[in-house]
Amino acid sequence: MRSRAQKRPEILRAAAIAFAEVGYHAATTAEIAAAAGMSPGNIYYHIQSKEQLLFDVLMDAMRFGLGIIQSVRKAHRRSPARQLFHAIYQTMVAACQRMHPGMLLFFFTREHRTALTPEHWRRYVAARDRYEQQFREMLREGIAKGCFHDTDVVLEARLILGAIQWIHVWFRPEGALTAHEVALWHAKRLVGPLLRDQGLLSVLESEVTPGTQTPVSLTQRG
Repeated sequence: MRSRAQKRPEILRAAAIAFAEVGYHAATTAEIAAAAGMSPGNIYYHIQSKEQLLFDVLMDAMRFGLGIIQSVRKAHRRSPARQLFHAIYQTMVAACQRMHPGMLLFFFTREHRTALTPEHWRRYVAARDRYEQQFREMLREGIAKGCFHDTDVVLEARLILGAIQWIHVWFRPEGALTAHEVALWHAKRLVGPLLRDQGLLSVLESEVTPGTQTPVSLTQRG
């Protein structure tokens, strides 16, 4: 028998897809178990409850997304413009390619809000705020260093997050544009107007090609 740690990624993936496709309340643990290759009864050996499963999916997705941004910021620590451009690009590619199935739920619905316990909701909001704070910090640093025009940091950060959260709703791998093309378009549109030096935009664009994503390890809980 495979251990809980070995089965966990499969269960999270199956749950994320089910919650995204049919909704939290319509998705059943029996369907999630079948998609993960186990019996309906056996799934409760690996999870505490359906609500806990939703919380775990959301938190794993947040950790994954935060890992992308932190890796980018470390790689480009001297340039806020590069940090922001590459963070948007790589997060968009990850969302389009569904590198983590929980990114399907980045667009948080009222259904999910009411499904979580008050404690889980509090912890999720705290994680979401830490994620948003990364974008605010990059924007503030860019303004302070003279890379970006002065702007409303809160609104700019939420504009970026809105684009990221919605992309899985409409992007289709079989569509006319690739994940790379869509991610690059968004990075240029969101960062370009902020730049004081417009010549930098073409330099940033030249730095990304398909397959240039920073590797990120998904944190797993046993």
